[in-house]
Amino acid sequence: MIANMMLGRGKGGLEQAALDYAEMLGSKKGLSICRQGSWFEEALRGKNLPYFSVPDLTWQFWLWPWFVWKLQSQNINALICHSNKATKVGLRFQRLGFKIIGVVHNYEFRYGQNVDFLFLITKTLQDKHLAAGTPVGKTAVVPNITRSPVNFKKAPENTPLKIGTMGRFVDWKGFEDLILALALLKQRGISFQCEIGGDGPEREHLETLVRIHDLTEQVTFLGWVKDKTVFLQNVDIFCFPSRHEPFGILLLEGFAHHLPVACTRAEGPSEIATDQEVLFCKTQNPEDMAEKLEILLQDSAQRTRLSEAGHRLFTEKYTLSEVSKTLNKAVTQAIQ
Repeated sequence: MIANMMLGRGKGGLEQAALDYAEMLGSKKGLSICRQGSWFEEALRGKNLPYFSVPDLTWQFWLWPWFVWKLQSQNINALICHSNKATKVGLRFQRLGFKIIGVVHNYEFRYGQNVDFLFLITKTLQDKHLAAGTPVGKTAVVPNITRSPVNFKKAPENTPLKIGTMGRFVDWKGFEDLILALALLKQRGISFQCEIGGDGPEREHLETLVRIHDLTEQVTFLGWVKDKTVFLQNVDIFCFPSRHEPFGILLLEGFAHHLPVACTRAEGPSEIATDQEVLFCKTQNPEDMAEKLEILLQDSAQRTRLSEAGHRLFTEKYTLSEVSKTLNKAVTQAIQ
């Protein structure tokens, strides 16, 4: 049996990925370990997936014997660890015979040389860890997934067309580049709307940029988006402006919702898609981004072609059922 461990408190990309793993592994192959009172625990309970919850094991050393007993009573022989924190906890029990599998979701994973096996979300991350000395036979690429929207119905196109994007407002997400690209579109007399979902430390700076470039009538900040499907079915074009991106789950969200996408050539998106599915633009280059958005705003045939190609790529490679096959193969390789 395998335990799928995530010890974070809140909801984020890593927690969602851990939940995806729980669903893909299913109750026959294992269970999940979560932190008491966390979003992950609530999500597991809501989906009726097997789990047990623990307090913060990092410092509560007296709980370690209980934890080992719990693993042994469930016939657990391997731990899939999401995040540095979960991996650090898992490694404490490696010497007792438990295989430790680290899931590398980003560039900050610190235990590549310590775990028994690595699951990495892209080949780019795999190459990075191989270059650092991880043996080839101890790694497997297991991409992230997104889900097909339930009862999806694309709304009629807006007038003017609406560009949508979302994410955490930090420098490397590239929202400043997008706003500067929108300013160029306005200077060229091209009509558009843009809705930006999210929040973060750069919000005040981004709002100031919108005012400086006289975009207040075109650009709306929505805050965190509670329902991605409602948001995505009411925009006409999705823009992914990241300067760096280890994967790019929102790119897949755009594909799943039948949207044409303008996307930077960041690391993850460049591996996920080709020029057949997206209009790529240079990273940190508002002029090139404006050019690609202008194409999508003015060419309905291009919008249709890209939305169909992107959705086809999503259904062929990045659904839960497809990635489940990859994960199960990787698990077999890791524990043999």
